[in-house]
Amino acid sequence: MPTNKSKKKMAARPATKGSATRQETSSTTFGDAEKSILNQMYSVTKHWQSDMKFFYDELLFFKNLVDKYIFMNLLQESNIASSQKTTAELLKLDNQQVNLGRKLEEHIKHLVNLIENPFSHSMQECKDEHVMLETAIANFVNDFRSAKKNIFRLAETAINSQKSKHLLKGQ
Repeated sequence: MPTNKSKKKMAARPATKGSATRQETSSTTFGDAEKSILNQMYSVTKHWQSDMKFFYDELLFFKNLVDKYIFMNLLQESNIASSQKTTAELLKLDNQQVNLGRKLEEHIKHLVNLIENPFSHSMQECKDEHVMLETAIANFVNDFRSAKKNIFRLAETAINSQKSKHLLKGQ
């Protein structure tokens, strides 16, 4: 965004025959529509960052759940493979979450720089980056949901096997 000082300098310039037209000056600064788009992208990106922090916490919980509780109860050969697959999925999601977090941080910097200085980045590049992040986050969320379903299935299997063991001891 232009500073008050630069606005005063621009306003203090007399309009002469050779001075820049409105169209020429608008290419060096953003109008209200462009500023609104940038502010919306900034808000959405901050929301995505918040979501990624939530996913980070959930991933920690699920990794602990699978490692400490479910895996211990699934020592049968048929269940170990599915538990290992789920652990690998969680590791992949963890890496994706970290990478997305970095990309979101970089995108926030680009947006802030672009808002403060229209020459710092291309508006179109920022929009393209935003769309790419939107797609990557949607894919991450789908993968996360799938892994979560698998974890719930593993937990259900572990609970049922514990019930079976308990019932067998009672007989």
